[in-house]
Amino acid sequence: MIPLYYKASLLLTGVFSLLVALLLRAYAPKEATPARLLSRYFALLAYPVFLTYLVASGLIYEVPHLYRTGIIAIFCYIPVGWMYMRSVTGNGNPSWRDAWHFLPPLIYILDFTPFFLWSGAEKMKALQSGGLGYSIILFRESAVFPAGFYLTLKYGLAAFYWFLQLRLLRSFYQPNDGGFREKNKKLITWLMVFLTCQVTTFIIPPLSLLGEEYAAYEYMIYLFMIGGICALAAAALFFFPEFLYQLKHPEGITENTSTFAAAHIYPGRTKPPGLTQEKQQEIAAAIREHFSLRQPFLQQQYTLPKLSLETGIPAQYISLYMNEEEKMNFNDFVNTYRIRYCLTLMNGEDAGKYTLETLARQSGFNNRNTFTQAFKKVTGATPSAYARNLQKGNF
Repeated sequence: MIPLYYKASLLLTGVFSLLVALLLRAYAPKEATPARLLSRYFALLAYPVFLTYLVASGLIYEVPHLYRTGIIAIFCYIPVGWMYMRSVTGNGNPSWRDAWHFLPPLIYILDFTPFFLWSGAEKMKALQSGGLGYSIILFRESAVFPAGFYLTLKYGLAAFYWFLQLRLLRSFYQPNDGGFREKNKKLITWLMVFLTCQVTTFIIPPLSLLGEEYAAYEYMIYLFMIGGICALAAAALFFFPEFLYQLKHPEGITENTSTFAAAHIYPGRTKPPGLTQEKQQEIAAAIREHFSLRQPFLQQQYTLPKLSLETGIPAQYISLYMNEEEKMNFNDFVNTYRIRYCLTLMNGEDAGKYTLETLARQSGFNNRNTFTQAFKKVTGATPSAYARNLQKGNF
């Protein structure tokens, strides 16, 4: 018999997660990719929590066709959490190349297709014969894999993506830069809460694999921790309204506007006024110092939002400065620094050991074609032609 407070915990968690998802979906501008990803994360989280509540309360008998569909949402929200962390820390937004992250739910759907095609009466019969005991989480209806396979896969994927998020957060945190931490204090605090709460999705050992009597303990621990802690994550958002609502500040961009808001809320919403000469000089000095000390341009797929987060300068101000003063867009600006760095390698004592592919990679380019185009745009010659002239002593 599952205690009432476990059922209540599940129901409240589902309602709270769905509420957060709807608020983010309703108020986040379409340009705010992190907020939209977070909305999908909590929506995907709410669905299996509601289904678990239906199973725990016995209401699943009223909607048997929903049985065994919750794991699909679980396999989806695990990588979506990582995509959110990647986007909010300025490491890239989702693209079609991320489709492979959703292979586990696709495999599950194909495996369970025969079961999904059962009639409602057949599923009711299976539910009544097997009961809603704790071993229900073993997914015994699999046509391909042994009982417990998907349970183990869920734990493994949750741990894998959690560590990927931890790496992103550690890189973003920049422990040696106190000024950066202070400017992004709220964002870093929220991301720590978000990451900590996800630990509950994989730290619970799969006791059910040891037998029915052990499965009871796993199920009760899971209900308590995933219900309570995930509700805490959703509740924490209400203490960080700039991340929950993603609303434009009524006063526009001000000195007190958070870096996160400047980089992710304002793009495309309002056009900043022309920059004063003094402001342009401040932006130029800040970017040059940042590029000189940290060389962030050596990172592949370095983005404007990430530069905004690292310097505390609103993304639109950086873009406006580059268009008005540098007379180039952000990518060309970054590539110029990359080519300058590449030239120092080609003119160094160890120049002979570098291939063009190595030069491209070490200079921050992710493919040779982009490297060649940028090199010719800056120097007027292709990398190979420049190298030949260098060997002949023409420079």
